[in-house]
Amino acid sequence: MVALATIAAHDRGTGPGTLPGMGDVLPIILLALAGFLVGGVYATWKTARGFSIMLAVAAVMAVVGGIGWMVYG
Repeated sequence: MVALATIAAHDRGTGPGTLPGMGDVLPIILLALAGFLVGGVYATWKTARGFSIMLAVAAVMAVVGGIGWMVYG
């Protein structure tokens, strides 16, 4: 019986190890982080191209994660 309650709590995202309400906030945080990183790409493009490309990759990953969390989470 306890295993079924644990599985049900995990499906709702309220089990142990989960933060309450993070399912609603995390995509917004990821999209805000992506915007911050895009600003870094814009600021460093002329001076440090390699670092700028790394920031761009991180920004794309944050956007994909945020949108994926909203769609599939």
